[in-house]
Amino acid sequence: MTDANAVTETPKEEKTDNRLPDDRRWGEHFTLPIHTRIGRSLVEGRPPYVDDDGNQRPPIIGLFMHESMARPVWDQALADDPWAAWYLQLFRKELERARNSLETSFNYMREHLQELGFDIQTFPMPVDVKEYEVKVRTPTAVASASLIDDIDLYASACLFLRDQQMMSWDTFAQERRTISRIGRRVMATFASYRDCQVTRENVRGNDIAAQDATQVMGELPREILELPTGEAWTGPLVV
Repeated sequence: MTDANAVTETPKEEKTDNRLPDDRRWGEHFTLPIHTRIGRSLVEGRPPYVDDDGNQRPPIIGLFMHESMARPVWDQALADDPWAAWYLQLFRKELERARNSLETSFNYMREHLQELGFDIQTFPMPVDVKEYEVKVRTPTAVASASLIDDIDLYASACLFLRDQQMMSWDTFAQERRTISRIGRRVMATFASYRDCQVTRENVRGNDIAAQDATQVMGELPREILELPTGEAWTGPLVV
């Protein structure tokens, strides 16, 4: 039976990960189960600290901080800031590099798992799992969460092979360092972005605002100016 007092909502335009989130209602909410310390560090992050030898250790930018850094980049890309467009392209480039490296690692892992009668989807995962409720408003954070999920899967496979004596402790440690660096590099992409309140028009006119932005952000690749506004995420990769 239909409730006469019910409010009929106008269907919202469907959003996908390939679009700029120009509608502030856009967002993703999902549960991200993580099984390894590497995965947890990439979600939660870590503040800088001084180790036992007195060395300053840099922070790890986790998924939630990454999302907060990504939002102004998306907002300014929509406002025609070419440096914001550049950073979205840089993220795509880093993500592509990370995916390629991880795929090579997975190919190595599959061979060893097959020797034990498993594949990458069926080997016993660690029983210690922490579930994160993730709410994000940028497609870059959705892509980063997917990458973290795969890194966590690979780290879990490394743990399994080590426990089965199919991977040495030295190799295990090296694989952990490698995949951790892959994730950290992607997560840190937006850390150096600064909103300089400029547009392509400023850059083409080489006015004071553009010159100041160049001092802060570095020289802008000219190819970025040829990308239509809003296509840094969906258009061709030019950097």
